[in-house]
Amino acid sequence: MKWIKSFTLVELLVAVCILSAISLSLGGVLFSGMKLWRRTENAVFFRKDVLLGLERLCRQLRQHARVPDIDFAGDSGRMEFSTLAKNSISKMVYEFGASSGQFSYRKIRYQDVLSKNDNENDKKNLFSAG
Repeated sequence: MKWIKSFTLVELLVAVCILSAISLSLGGVLFSGMKLWRRTENAVFFRKDVLLGLERLCRQLRQHARVPDIDFAGDSGRMEFSTLAKNSISKMVYEFGASSGQFSYRKIRYQDVLSKNDNENDKKNLFSAG
């Protein structure tokens, strides 16, 4: 009788264990890489929102116009000034809520400023840090 050379059951089990350990470690590395990618991508989008919001604020500050009824005023969480936009004068109110982390603005038409009609519902968020 001729002997056929082959692998024993123990050798096959050892090979399967080694391959499964390698595949589990590669899967873990892939999963953590995907988590890091998502976190970095969210940070990049947040940074773009912040930069666009600050660019909007800078543009409107450059277009500031002196109007007797609208003063340039502000404190640590709020800033208001007049600006020229699309051939009309508007009052811009920028607010930063330190507790909520939201930076928002409101655009109030000059006619509404004169009539003391200040609508809080027109607030738009530039970005939210929370």
